[in-house]
Amino acid sequence: MTLGPLRIDANALKTILALIVCLCVLDIIHTYVGGVGEGLHLSWTYLFVGVPEFWITYLVALPLAIALAGRYRLDLHQWRTVLPHVVGGFVFAYVHMLLVAGAPFISLRPELPFASRLFRIMRMNFASDFLAYWAIVGATYIARHYSELHRRQVSEAHLETSLAQAQLEALQAQMRPHFFFNTLQAISVLALKGDKNGVVETLGHLGNLVRVTCDSKRPQKVTLASELEFLEEYLAIQQLSLGDRFHVERHIDADTLRALVPSMLLQPVIENAIVHGVACRQGSGTIALAATRVNGTLDLRVADSGPGFGRMQHRDGIGLANTRGRLQRTYGSAFRLELGDDAITGGGCVSISIPYEPSDATVPSYEE
Repeated sequence: MTLGPLRIDANALKTILALIVCLCVLDIIHTYVGGVGEGLHLSWTYLFVGVPEFWITYLVALPLAIALAGRYRLDLHQWRTVLPHVVGGFVFAYVHMLLVAGAPFISLRPELPFASRLFRIMRMNFASDFLAYWAIVGATYIARHYSELHRRQVSEAHLETSLAQAQLEALQAQMRPHFFFNTLQAISVLALKGDKNGVVETLGHLGNLVRVTCDSKRPQKVTLASELEFLEEYLAIQQLSLGDRFHVERHIDADTLRALVPSMLLQPVIENAIVHGVACRQGSGTIALAATRVNGTLDLRVADSGPGFGRMQHRDGIGLANTRGRLQRTYGSAFRLELGDDAITGGGCVSISIPYEPSDATVPSYEE
């Protein structure tokens, strides 16, 4: 039933204050017109000091209503959530009435004792003060709703920007001269050998990569199965370029395939492992890709048999920095990205841990 700390931005507070000022002005006008209609001679002090004093006392009681609105979530379907606000409404009303009774300029009968003024105000103002509490609670929830909506829109805009950046980087990685020309060279070799199926297959991989990276409607998060399917297209072409020098080990737990991950999360990590790992050593190299579910988190690991982070400067380049930025915008502080050296492969290792979010969609099995 409890909520986190209530945050009301400056615009919401300005709106509440502007509303109080407007009501105060209207109250002054109606009090003057009503007094003239009844033949009362109201002093200017009462009109321009006493009436505003009544509304200023609401500012003193306002934090109580805001604190209760932030502490207890109101749900009309559960009466136990209504009770704290009923009690809060009574407390708010009596606090405000005590303040009004003690204010020096509000009362038209200042000669009356404090108790008499209090009982007179209780008779006239209890209902309006009780309703004022509920109006403040409603305004607080509306302010919170629009604040969260604005925050969500800004966050989604950042995520869309980061996804577009990731797509651009992936496309640039595919169109880089060494990658593109190596792919074309591999296709030429296959064509000279008369391997029509190999040519068609390679062109298919390249076409699928370009199609996915240029898809503006690709969602912010995809299943790990979909991410691995995209990754296989990239790995297949790299396999053609590096030949027997390149080996990939996959250790993907079946229950991780339904997990949602940021789209194109793994491609820059794999590219870093290939460019700065496998391609930097003589002979064959290995990349080990693993995905496991540990309680409420999804753990992803990409290890290579290259020189490692500790023995190679500037290995954690723009791709990994952008990956960290995307994870931070997506999960806030609820993620972990660590760079180090792998004890088994002897090369670099990138470990990513994010919250496990299962998708309702049916995903295919993954063959290692």
